[in-house]
Amino acid sequence: MSEPASPIATFADRVRAFAANRPDAPALTFAGRTQSFADLDRISSMAANALTAAGIGRGDRVALLTRNRAEYFELITACSKIGAIVVGLNWRLSAREIAEIVADAQPSIILADETGLGLLGEGPAPCRVIAFGKDYDAFRDAADAADPGYSGPAGEVLLLLYTSGTTGLPKGVMLTNENMDYTHRLASEAWSMNGKSVNLVAMPMFHIGGCGYGSSTMLVGGHTVLMAEVNLPQMIQLIADYRVTNTFLVPAVIQALLNLPDIETSDVTSLELLMYGAAPIGDVLLRRAMAAFKCNFMHAYGMTEAAGTVVMLDPSEHDPDGPRRGLLKSCGKALPWVGLRVVKDGSDCAPGDIGEIWLKSAMIMKGYWNNPEATREAVVEDGWYRTGDAAYLDEEGHVFLVDRFKDMIISGGENIYPAEIENVLNAHPAIQEVGVIGVPHTKWGETPLAVVVPRPGQSVAEAEVIAFTRDRLAHYKCPTRVAIADTLPRNASGKLLKHEMRRIFGAPPVPVLSLARRWVNDYFNRHDPVACAAFIAPDYALEIGDVVFSGRDDEWLPAVDKQMRAFPGLSMTVHQAVCGPDWAALWFSEHGQNEGKAAVWSGVAIYRSNGRVLTGCVAQEDYFTRRRQLKSGVADTPDRPAVAPWDTVCLAPDPEAEAAVRNWLAGSWPLTADSVHVDDEHITGEPIQFAVEEVEFRTVLSSGGQVVFNVRQHGRYLGGLPGVPDRTAAAFLDCNGMIRVRDGEVVEGRVIRDRMGLFARLRAAS
Repeated sequence: MSEPASPIATFADRVRAFAANRPDAPALTFAGRTQSFADLDRISSMAANALTAAGIGRGDRVALLTRNRAEYFELITACSKIGAIVVGLNWRLSAREIAEIVADAQPSIILADETGLGLLGEGPAPCRVIAFGKDYDAFRDAADAADPGYSGPAGEVLLLLYTSGTTGLPKGVMLTNENMDYTHRLASEAWSMNGKSVNLVAMPMFHIGGCGYGSSTMLVGGHTVLMAEVNLPQMIQLIADYRVTNTFLVPAVIQALLNLPDIETSDVTSLELLMYGAAPIGDVLLRRAMAAFKCNFMHAYGMTEAAGTVVMLDPSEHDPDGPRRGLLKSCGKALPWVGLRVVKDGSDCAPGDIGEIWLKSAMIMKGYWNNPEATREAVVEDGWYRTGDAAYLDEEGHVFLVDRFKDMIISGGENIYPAEIENVLNAHPAIQEVGVIGVPHTKWGETPLAVVVPRPGQSVAEAEVIAFTRDRLAHYKCPTRVAIADTLPRNASGKLLKHEMRRIFGAPPVPVLSLARRWVNDYFNRHDPVACAAFIAPDYALEIGDVVFSGRDDEWLPAVDKQMRAFPGLSMTVHQAVCGPDWAALWFSEHGQNEGKAAVWSGVAIYRSNGRVLTGCVAQEDYFTRRRQLKSGVADTPDRPAVAPWDTVCLAPDPEAEAAVRNWLAGSWPLTADSVHVDDEHITGEPIQFAVEEVEFRTVLSSGGQVVFNVRQHGRYLGGLPGVPDRTAAAFLDCNGMIRVRDGEVVEGRVIRDRMGLFARLRAAS
C-alpha cells in the first residue's frame, strides 16, 4: 500500500482553498442554480454559525432526511467547519425504520424536506426539526457569514451513514476526515478528475455512492451537477447542457437510458468516464452501453465501510472483443493504497481459490456507531476489514466476485438484508417461520423471495404477504415473490440453510409465455381446470372489453366453465406469440360447437405474470363473428396454422415501434395496412363504420419491432352492424392487437375489436 500523496485535509479545508484560489469557479449546480466555491464557502459558514447558535458543536449529530438538494453539500461543509457529524437518513425507509435510526444516532437537530417530515410523523419530535425551504433559509440567513475557523483532526468523524446489518438492525458507519479525504485522491489519481471536470451525481446523498462519489469532483476543484433523483430525460439533457465529463450509474439506470427513444441522437459526446457498479452488470448490457456512450468505462467495487471505491477495472481492460475480454467479469484490481487479501480458514487463498475479501486501508471506517461488538467482528487482525464477499484472484491480482458470504441482496444498487424482511414477517399472525433469499430479476438484478411456512390451520396468500411488508418496510426491500412451504431446510443445530433454500426455491422465473401456453393447453385443450389453476394467482383478473372477472375461485372460473358447457369440445389454436420480461400476448382461434352448429372465431390476449403464475389477462375475442356463424350455420372463418411465424424471443422494448402503432391507431377506420386483419370483416365484406375521435391507450408493450396493445377507441358509430339501425351515435370500441413494425411502418398484424360489446350497447340504447 502506498502512503497519501499529500497531507490529510478536511472537507471544509478543501472548499476554503478553492474559494481562496478559484473563487468564481463553479462548485455545485442544482435545479438550474450554480454556486461558485466562494458562494459555497460563505453560505456554509452561515449554516455552521446557525448550528453553533443552536447549541450544536463537536461530535453532535446533524441528521438530513431529504432527497438530494444543494443544502446537502452546504451542510457537510458546515459540519466540517464546527466538528459536527452529518447523519444521512434514507428517505425511502418506512417511518418505523427512521425512528429506529434516529433513536440510535440521537441527533441534536433534524433537517427534513416534505417527504422527511411525513416520515417523522405527528408525535413528539425526538429533537429540534427544521423544514427545508423558508424555515431553513431563515434559520441559516440570520447567522453571520464569518468562517468559524475550525479544522478537525484526521480521525474526527464527519459522516454517519446507516447500512443494514446481518442481524436486520441498521448499523451506523463512522467515516472520518481521513476516510473522506481519500475521495480527493481517488478523484485525482484514479479517475483523472481536475478543476475542469464536470461530474453528474444522481445517486442519493444518504448513500456512499452519493455523498462519497458526489464529493469527488468538488474536492479537486471541479464542478458537481446534482440531481434530486434519477430522471432519465433530464439526465441526458444535463449531460448536454453542462458538458458533463464524469458520472457513476448503477446498471439498472444504464439499461433504462439505453431504452430511451432518442438515446442514439442525444448529445453525450462530452462524457469521458462512465463508472458503474453497486450491482452485477450483464455482458450484453455493457457492450450496448459502451457502443452507445463511446467513452471510457470503469467498474467500481466498494462499500460504505470503506468510504467508497477500493477496487477498479480500468478502462484499458474494457475490451469486449479483445483477447482479454474475460476481464469484463472481474471488478478489477485493488487501488494502490488498499491492501486486499482473499482469505479462507485464516490463510490467504492461492489464485483461483475462493475465499472472503479482506481489506486494509486508511479508507476503512472508524467503526460502527454504538456497536463495538459488530466493529470487532468486522475489523480484525491488525485492522483488516472482513467484507463478507466471496471472490477469487487471478495471477495478476484481478478480483472476481463469486457470491456473498453475507446473505445481502443487491437490487438495483440497493443493499437489502434478508434478516430485515424476516423480522417483519415473523410478526405476521399466520406465519410460523420464514426465510428470505435473493432470486434473479430481469430489471433489478435480483429481488427478495420470501419462503414462508404457515401456522397450523392458517393460510397465507402471496399478495397479502407482500402487502404486509410494504406497510412496514421501504418498498424496494419488499419481496417480489412469495413461496409457501411445509418446512424450511435447517442443519442439526437448527441454523437455516440459505444455500439449500436457493437450490430449492431460487430457480429463475418461469417465462410468462410458457405459463400462458401451458394454461391454454390445460384449460382449453385438455379441459383440466384443476391443472390450469396451478398457473394462476388467487387474485387473477380476466378483462374482456369492459367486463372484469376477478378472483380465480369466485367469478372467473365459473364464467369460463359456463362457456365450456355451452361449447362442448371447445379448443384453442395459438397462431402467434410475442413476449416481454413479465408479459406475453397470443393471437389465437377458438373452435367450438353450440347445438350442433360450428363456429371459429379469433382473439388476442395479453397475459401478465409475477414469474411463477399468471396474474392477469386482458382479452378481446370476436364474439360478433361467432354470433353470425351460429345464426347462419356456416363456420366461414378459415383455420390458420398453429406455428408462430414471428420471433418469440424476449427482445428489448422499442419505443419507436410503439409510437408508430400509436399514430396508426389514432387514424380513421378502416385502417390502411392491407396485411393487418381487423376482426374477420374481410370475409363478410361489410365492415362497420366507426369514426375515431380519441384513442385511450390502456396498454402498449413492445418486444423489438413487435407491438401489442389494449386500447379503447372513443368516437361515433355510423352504421354497418346488422340489427342496429343506421344512425350516428356516440360510442366506444375496445380493441386488442398484435402488430409488427418495420422501418417505422406497420407491416402486418391482427386487431380484434369488441364489436359484440358495441352491438349490445347500441341495441340497449335503441
